[in-house]
Amino acid sequence: MRRIKKELSDAEKSDRDDKRISWAIILQFCMLITNYAVKEVFHINNSDMRSFISFIFMILVGIMYLKNFRTVFKRNSMFFILSYIFFVCLFLLSALLNPETIEFLPNIAFWLFIICLPTAQYYLAIRDKAIFLNILILSGYYQLSLGLVILISMILATPKYDMVFSYLILVPMVILTYKVLFINFRIIDLALILLAFTSVVTVGSRGPLLSYFIYLVLLFVNYLIKNRLKAKALVLFFLSTTFISAIVLNFNFFIKKLNNLLINYGVQSRTIYLLLSDNIDFSTGRSDLFSNTINKIFLNPILGYGIGGDRVFLNGTYPHNIFLEIIVQFGIVLGGIFSLVLIMYWFIGIFLNKNTIDQHLAIIFAGLGLISLFFSGSYLTSSNFWLFMAICISSVHFTNHKLSYINSEKLITAKDVQNEKENNF
Repeated sequence: MRRIKKELSDAEKSDRDDKRISWAIILQFCMLITNYAVKEVFHINNSDMRSFISFIFMILVGIMYLKNFRTVFKRNSMFFILSYIFFVCLFLLSALLNPETIEFLPNIAFWLFIICLPTAQYYLAIRDKAIFLNILILSGYYQLSLGLVILISMILATPKYDMVFSYLILVPMVILTYKVLFINFRIIDLALILLAFTSVVTVGSRGPLLSYFIYLVLLFVNYLIKNRLKAKALVLFFLSTTFISAIVLNFNFFIKKLNNLLINYGVQSRTIYLLLSDNIDFSTGRSDLFSNTINKIFLNPILGYGIGGDRVFLNGTYPHNIFLEIIVQFGIVLGGIFSLVLIMYWFIGIFLNKNTIDQHLAIIFAGLGLISLFFSGSYLTSSNFWLFMAICISSVHFTNHKLSYINSEKLITAKDVQNEKENNF
């Protein structure tokens, strides 16, 4: 009896620690949109004041990370140390071989070592991933509520194109879509998703829309793989194909109707304008970045240009494609090997993951942290990408997770499973 009580006490402590670590990670998302809401709603345009507000919110997240550092390091010390040693050596070697990149390394190092790697390490320290998913879903309501406040503030002022807002609102849109499809369906959730989608179309960019659609495809493909040849899956496939075909065949009709509606309210949507344009160019200047990067790869195919080398010849920016960025930095051979290893982890995490919660989280963060890296952003500074990588790595190297599974109404955590076993006993 005493041993059982001790095990229960240890399990409760483990769950409490999992909740604290999960909140530390998810607080990033909440603080990002809160930070942006404060600036936009109160019309703070002074660059120094905007930087100061961002610094305050960053400190708040940092405090949460520091409070949980001891637990994370205790659970994951070896992997923590080895990963930092690996990347420090990689940075030092890159700086030694490519001294022209040194001016860009401090900024990259800040994002990678202070934000991205800790985010990945903290996720790997969570034992019951269902706790993380539960908190992530709860945070989606907070994020979307603030997003709608920002949107209303924009509409009351002068509606304008806002790429940052569209990526911020993508997070709760993806989270609530998952909840509707896999946890439980509520009309209010569907309404919030439609509002978020409309806000992205209205003032946002096309990148988040593309990420969202590919995310839906991944969910759908995963569902078909898990339920192949089952009547429900086949019916869903038929209905979805019919619906998508109807949308595609009548795309211009729907887009024009939406555009006319927005114009009546004085809203000009850059995304809709580009979609209706006969000369639409989805690259928006990225083709020059791609071609310049490819030319540089052929000029130095073996060694590459080192971490940050792309910033040197692209005037401080990056290729806006994860594979081009990796290959131009590390060369065709080493960069190609890194790329193949990444693809292997992605495939296992999304399609071959034996832990249902990990698999669903992999799909969620593929939508939030991977897809956009094929046309925007840098893998070295994207915490969402490193969180996605941690989920995939977890499915391969951290397979001793607590048991977690999903029923139709709520997430079942390891603690629920343990309590059910004791009651049956």
